[in-house]
Amino acid sequence: MVDSGRLGESDWEDEDLLTHEEAGERLRDEIAAEIAFIDGAAGADSPGLRRSKKRLEVMRRRLQRIDDALAGGVGKIRRLESPPSAPNHPYLN
Repeated sequence: MVDSGRLGESDWEDEDLLTHEEAGERLRDEIAAEIAFIDGAAGADSPGLRRSKKRLEVMRRRLQRIDDALAGGVGKIRRLESPPSAPNHPYLN
């Protein structure tokens, strides 16, 4: 693997095609794999381990943003009780 200097870019390259729920599930799986790698390297200190710990921090922040967005209603479908009828209604402009 070539270190491009950017953390996790290949992992999330198609993230814009996922729903928040799907992105969150994928990220949870990646976090679990990263934690398993870190736990398996107990006591060792290497560039790969340091990079893995940094990736874990970045993934956890991204997951928190996804969870916050879902808690705020992103990804939920809301139905208007009645369609807008006034010509200057904000949904029509």
